[in-house]
Amino acid sequence: MVWKGVQEKCDSSKCSMCPGNRISEIFPENWRGLENSLQTLILVDNTLSSLPPDAFSNLPNLETLDMSGNDLLGFDPSTFHNGPARLSSLYLADNQLTSIPYQQVSALRLLRTLDLSGNMISHLHSATSEPEQPGVQLSLDTLRLDYNQIQYLPPGSFQHFDILNRTFLDGNPLFMVEADAFRDARIRELSLRDCGVTALSPGAFSGLEPSLQLLDLAGNNLTVLPNHLFHDFDFLRTLYLAENRVAGVNPGDALNGFQYSLYRLDFSGRQMGVTALHDLRRIRNLRSIILSKIPQNQIGPDDFVEFGVDLEEIKIQESNLKTLKNHAFKHVRGLKRLDLSENNIKQVEPDAFVEVTGLSYGLKGYTRVRQLLCHRQVGHSLTFLRVAHGFSSSVSSVPSESLKPLVNLQYLDLSNNRLSSMPETSFHFLRKLRILELQDNQLDQVHKGTFQGGIHSSLEKLYLSYNNLNSINTHTFVDLSSLERLHLDDNKINRLERRAFMNMDRLKYLDLRGNKIQSISDEAFQNLPELQTLDLAYNELKGFDFAAMDQVGVLASFRLNMSHNRMQSLEVNVSSLSGREGGLFHSNIKVLDMSHNNISWIARGYLRPLEISVTHLYLGNNALQNATREVFGNMPHLQWLDLSGNSISELDFDVFRNTRRLQVVRLDRNLLTDIPSELFRSLSSLRVVDLSSNRLRNLPDGLFMDEGMESLTVSHNQLGRVPASCLGTSAAATLVEMDLSHNLIASLQGSEMFNRLRVTITCWRSFISFLLHNFTSSLLRVNITCWRSFISFLLHNFTSSLQGVELSNRLRSLSRLDLSSNKITRIDDGTFSPLNRLAHLDLSHNQGMLVENKGRGFKGLEDSLLYLGLANCSMGSVPELPLHGLRSLDLSHNYFPDMPLEMTVNMTSLRRLDLSYNELSTVPMVAQSLPQLRELSLAGNPITSLTNTTMIGGAQRLKELDIRQLPLNFFETGALSKMTSLRTLHLSPFKGVRHFNIPQVILSNSGLRQLHVECHEHPGLQDEMNGVLPRKVRNITMSGEQLRSLPHNLLQGVRSPRLHFVVRNSSLDVIPRSVFQEAGWARNLTVDVRHNSLRTLGNPSTADFPGLPRATFLTDLQVADNRWSCDCDIGYLLIYNLHPFMISLTFTCTVGNAALTYPYSPLSLQACTMESFHCKSAASSFGGIRYRLFHHQLLSWVEVWQRKKRQYLCGEEDSEERTTCRRIDDDLRLARCANKNNASLIEVLKADVECGWGSSAGGPDVTTPLVVIAGIIAMFANI
Repeated sequence: MVWKGVQEKCDSSKCSMCPGNRISEIFPENWRGLENSLQTLILVDNTLSSLPPDAFSNLPNLETLDMSGNDLLGFDPSTFHNGPARLSSLYLADNQLTSIPYQQVSALRLLRTLDLSGNMISHLHSATSEPEQPGVQLSLDTLRLDYNQIQYLPPGSFQHFDILNRTFLDGNPLFMVEADAFRDARIRELSLRDCGVTALSPGAFSGLEPSLQLLDLAGNNLTVLPNHLFHDFDFLRTLYLAENRVAGVNPGDALNGFQYSLYRLDFSGRQMGVTALHDLRRIRNLRSIILSKIPQNQIGPDDFVEFGVDLEEIKIQESNLKTLKNHAFKHVRGLKRLDLSENNIKQVEPDAFVEVTGLSYGLKGYTRVRQLLCHRQVGHSLTFLRVAHGFSSSVSSVPSESLKPLVNLQYLDLSNNRLSSMPETSFHFLRKLRILELQDNQLDQVHKGTFQGGIHSSLEKLYLSYNNLNSINTHTFVDLSSLERLHLDDNKINRLERRAFMNMDRLKYLDLRGNKIQSISDEAFQNLPELQTLDLAYNELKGFDFAAMDQVGVLASFRLNMSHNRMQSLEVNVSSLSGREGGLFHSNIKVLDMSHNNISWIARGYLRPLEISVTHLYLGNNALQNATREVFGNMPHLQWLDLSGNSISELDFDVFRNTRRLQVVRLDRNLLTDIPSELFRSLSSLRVVDLSSNRLRNLPDGLFMDEGMESLTVSHNQLGRVPASCLGTSAAATLVEMDLSHNLIASLQGSEMFNRLRVTITCWRSFISFLLHNFTSSLLRVNITCWRSFISFLLHNFTSSLQGVELSNRLRSLSRLDLSSNKITRIDDGTFSPLNRLAHLDLSHNQGMLVENKGRGFKGLEDSLLYLGLANCSMGSVPELPLHGLRSLDLSHNYFPDMPLEMTVNMTSLRRLDLSYNELSTVPMVAQSLPQLRELSLAGNPITSLTNTTMIGGAQRLKELDIRQLPLNFFETGALSKMTSLRTLHLSPFKGVRHFNIPQVILSNSGLRQLHVECHEHPGLQDEMNGVLPRKVRNITMSGEQLRSLPHNLLQGVRSPRLHFVVRNSSLDVIPRSVFQEAGWARNLTVDVRHNSLRTLGNPSTADFPGLPRATFLTDLQVADNRWSCDCDIGYLLIYNLHPFMISLTFTCTVGNAALTYPYSPLSLQACTMESFHCKSAASSFGGIRYRLFHHQLLSWVEVWQRKKRQYLCGEEDSEERTTCRRIDDDLRLARCANKNNASLIEVLKADVECGWGSSAGGPDVTTPLVVIAGIIAMFANI
């Protein structure tokens, strides 16, 4: 698409946001009218490959320009030669730049941020090479070069930069940083995270001594730190060395150069060496310490002796801490943040957070020593405490005594442990607590008085999700004046008692989804005036009394979600009809969702309490059989009504009698055979109606009469003709979309949809003629049909001027028309000529349809039509299509042997062409003659060879190519190499091509992002996927009914830091963990395996938490529509605990009928579990005695991953995104266990004893199986 101006895209004259619009070209004249006002221009995710000279010179006030995610290979040196003079932020991330555009941006004197991340840059200039432009010196606040291809930094790499406050080189494959690489760079903050650096020379950072304040080397492969590496770095304040392999180094010695300057030190990581706290004492001004391994398993007061008073943060994770001793933090009086997550703490002594000091003094004339004990708590300074997944499984109660001194604590996180009890006074001394996280424990009760308004007046957010709470008793949550969010989702709550939630003036969000609530007592919710969302979805409610919503919710936005319950018949409760103080009760419910129940009947008056408040009502996917006036006829403010997916066969003609503000009505997927002609007569605001998937044979005349109608969907019915007469003139004039697909329409009869208007005009003329010439004659001489038509026209269109009525005005706003999958046999001349705004027309799947060769059937659409679908119409030749503005053409599944070049003359704007599944034997020349063509599908044609010249001419422009299921016997090396802008490639493993290798085929496609491999045969794919993929490939899709197994090396070639992996419509039974075990360089992984036949899925994560180098963490998972076998084989891991005296251990794992025996090691056990094999037994020997283990504790990786995701990915601050992140995705709730009576996967995980919801809390890590003998039968036997 060529740019047509930003005015239509943006709401503000100061900010133009145009992402993802497929813009391929821009010109200076595009900004006409915005020259003096535009400050921010967003062109993200378009298809720009070049920039013309002075592209932005006429935007003098432009400050921010974002062109990330395009295909820029470079741009003209004069692009920014004349400005914009005020441009300060330029984002060019995720393009295909191969060098830093020094010359191009040198004229931007105010430029402060330059983002070049995710490009193909392989080097910076060295001192020995000739500079591209002598004298170029850039001064930037931020330079981003992360995730490029820079392999080494030679001396003088930053010679073209005067000042670089912050420089990011993360994710580059750096193997060498030479001395003087940063000479004269004046960088303040330097990040080299996750670069794979193995060694640093003593002079690696020389030149940065006077400027460097922050250095991030986390996630590399460093094993040693040179002694003088940081010599003379007097200004270095922050040093991150986390997740390296530095062992046997005393940080105090290695970092001796800045013992008085360093503020923050991160020395954490599983493979880092042991670091003693006392070794850090000499770094006097430390404010933050992050460690993973300390030599002792306890923290006591001596550990922080001589630490400075400035120490504010201590984070000790994965250090196997077991005890916090009394007065442990007495010497760090300014401590504000303490994080002890991922430990094994068994005891927190009562005075762990208490400081005891002694004071001696003398009196004049004699000596008297008096000891004054002053109890001074670290809680006076501590505001943040996190012990997530930090307690041993033996700690079952909140350590309330130890927490008492923390009187100033504001944030407390005890999530993801095995806490089962919470004393009533647990938090009574924490009066300033704002956020409390207790989710993912085993708490079974919240006592009355645990949270009190007089004590917890500052509490804003409380998380109790994923516990074992079974009821909420009276006054459990009461008078909490500041509480805004309360999360109780996914517990085992079966009842809410009277006044369980009361007098919380600021509560906005209450989440109770995923429980077992069967009943709600009267007044369970009382005086919650600001409540905006009450979520009761996925419970076991069989009914609901709206009286419970008295004094609840803010009228402007209160949403009540009761979807996915067990409601069948909604009866009227007398209490619902009267308020607590007498009179008719009206709730504040604005949005009510009762979808996905089994409601078959709604009693008259049941919805009366919300009639005057509700604006959105969702009743889809129930079992309703009719819709009556008594239920839906008196909701004056209702705008959206969803009755889809029911069994409605009858509608009252006045069902919406007083519900006159309806804008959207969904009646799709019901059993309707007819629609009352008066049904929508009173709905003057109606915009969208969906009647699809019913049994309608026709629609009554005049069904829609008022203007404002925008969308009508009547697909998947039994219509025999276009229902033109259902639209009055006013409604027809505003209609934008009409979907008539999947019906029985056989003919359009020469613009039949306009016949009614033509008849009306003809009859009007006949009547006028009659009045003029035959006034004295009998009225019976007038054609009775014309008379009736005229009367009807006067009744329904009286306000319209008949003189201005033209055929083109009948549906003058229609832009989308779908007539696919009908029985249309012919398109006559001028059929669509009155539809001069039609942009989308789909006539696909009308087999045998004849289209006039000269294309006169599409006359009138030359400039408006953007999409035309003619797929599967039994066409043997391509009709002439004089459609100059056409952007997308679907000609798939026809019988075309070739494509005439003549067709390109009239379709110069075509961007997408689908020629799949025709009879083409070669790639047609037409594909090379369309200047704007960006997407081409040739799948399923009898094409036998692809060569270097096949796509010559148009190759560089293509963004998407589909060559699946071609019977190729020759695929020339480099056939796709000229497609430098290719982003998406669909292909199959071509068995007819010898040594066919996909990574080799796409080696030169540096811009490729999406790769789809469809298997129509069963090749195995191990050889076909062996190799390195282009660096930008971040979406890999595998599909095909013949796909029955995945090779272990499938993802090994991935070089992108993030990966979206999809398996769709396959015949796979299992995806083993080994597929994900070596997922290339991917750090963040999303997996979508919906719509398959899977029974087992191995754990995709190889990391326990995100951000680990050389490991992958799952960030999202979709698994619905499979046949999961939920018997601890759906990716459950065998978890043991290792007795310290065990010397050897063997595992016997069964694979089908075969048995494999492994000697114990973490890797061998992992190898067993990664394949989702079922390990039957394990044996160990010690002292000549052999023990055989018959019982195994099984742990679901799905459950553990959900916990880890909530712990690490959902953040500390609340937002809508974080709320969604914390929840169990609906996809996991909808996933079913075939061997558990089709029960929900999540419910099986919660209920199963072996693989239970809480079995993993506080347990060992997912990827590091530990071995324990606990509650296991032991047998003695000879070796």
